Amino acid sequence: MPEISGSWLDLGIVFPGNEWKIFPQDIGEATIFRVEYSTDWEAWEELAGYQSYGILRVYYGSWVEPSFRVYPQKNILVFSYTPMFQDIPKKIGVRRILKYRPRPHRKYNLKDFSYSSTILNWSLRLFALQKT
Repeated sequence: MPEISGSWLDLGIVFPGNEWKIFPQDIGEATIFRVEYSTDWEAWEELAGYQSYGILRVYYGSWVEPSFRVYPQKNILVFSYTPMFQDIPKKIGVRRILKYRPRPHRKYNLKDFSYSSTILNWSLRLFALQKT
């Protein structure tokens, strides 16, 4: 991976849900991002409830780009992104998608969320690299 130089701008923390949540800060012309996740990792690893992943997409006012997936993990994720348009204000939004993992010992429909099961929540903290 090439050397990364610059300073990280904290875009905020979001708790993804079933609706799109947009980070409060504009991403400017940043093309490299860092993601940090927080959750109850012990419960996550023990599959103590429904897990999920996130989908991110970039907003240009009322227009959006196609989304891409991010999976909660203990490691810090660094990724690059090339915007479709330059010199236009941009923000990033995230939404949670529940994962279905068949488990033979479960006696209920995995897609029936009315069952009193736990959905494991997580947060995503996003940083944008500001080149110096």
